[in-house]
Amino acid sequence: MGDACVCPLKIFCGRTFLFVSGVFVCLECSGVHRKMGVHISKVKSATLDRWTWQWIETVRSIGNDTANAYYEYRLPKDYRKATRGDDNM
Repeated sequence: MGDACVCPLKIFCGRTFLFVSGVFVCLECSGVHRKMGVHISKVKSATLDRWTWQWIETVRSIGNDTANAYYEYRLPKDYRKATRGDDNM
């Protein structure tokens, strides 16, 4: 699964989980995804929500390393990812 975060902040993410993508994200990124609405992104807490077997299997089968490879595959090499505190987050 990997400790790398799929979010652009690249910090260890272990508190919130994006159900649709099968990855863990940091608290700041989970806020961005929550604002999108549940019809786009479903955010679940790793510690506060009761997990289903489906969520566990999703994390096991996808994980952050695989998701990063998929979502960042076509990014230009000089693409600047967001950092903590950026206005566009």
